Amino acid sequence: MSTQTTNAATTSNAQGQGNGKSVYYKRYNLQGVIAELVVRQTADNRDVANFVLKREGKKDSKCVAFAEKAEALLSSYNEGDSVRLFGFFKPESFTPEGESKPVTFQKYHVLWSGAPKTQADAEQADKQDEKAA
Repeated sequence: MSTQTTNAATTSNAQGQGNGKSVYYKRYNLQGVIAELVVRQTADNRDVANFVLKREGKKDSKCVAFAEKAEALLSSYNEGDSVRLFGFFKPESFTPEGESKPVTFQKYHVLWSGAPKTQADAEQADKQDEKAA
């Protein structure tokens, strides 16, 4: 379907490619259920986990976790598990075969994964915030 994959942004999250400038992508917490999990390995045997995060009442998010982030995610969670993620959306694009116009989309890059918040956790956090104020 696609012949070429390229990044729409010219710089990575930490360091620009060749120009020395940093680009900061706004970070988000997402919570949902892992679906369509596909794990592959890079040439240097590092894990890459691609999956869709199904969120109740919201649009699904395509997600990716690299290296240590993928290993941490895969050691604790499987497809169908609820998870809480911290990361950023990064624009990506590709040009389908036989087309001249690229398709651009946002992919969520995982920086951290953990147990989803429960209602009791949220209420306890609210109480602690009230005490601190």
